[in-house]
Amino acid sequence: MSVDNIDDMQHSHFEPEDAQMSHDADLFEDNDESNTSSFMDTLNQPPTSVVPVQLDKRTRDEVVSKKCHLHEVNYSQTLCQTMYEQEEQINHIIHETEVICQEAQDNIEEQQRLAEEECERHIHGINEKTQQWEAALKEQEKLIHKKHD
Repeated sequence: MSVDNIDDMQHSHFEPEDAQMSHDADLFEDNDESNTSSFMDTLNQPPTSVVPVQLDKRTRDEVVSKKCHLHEVNYSQTLCQTMYEQEEQINHIIHETEVICQEAQDNIEEQQRLAEEECERHIHGINEKTQQWEAALKEQEKLIHKKHD
């Protein structure tokens, strides 16, 4: 190795390694430390590269274009839509239940009316039979009194 190569190595540009990547070798090793302490140690280490907070739009676009861009999900909109749909379903079920209850109440009232009418017819029929039997009994008593006289 020549001196020029050493000089090139000392001045060449090295990208810092990502914190996750620097500890990948330790991820699957069995060691005496608990997984929690190892995880906490990783979290407590400073990041190996820091992106400036204030970036102009062009710089941000360049940084984003170099990284994997993930689709941002608006959970609040999704939750609001889900809640709205569930409220609509609940309101629909409540309305259906009210309709069923009203139909059941109407049916009960109709059955009560029919039962009362049937009862009245039955009582009227019994009263007519009672009158017929009483008239027949009086006739029999008259015949009995005529035979004894």
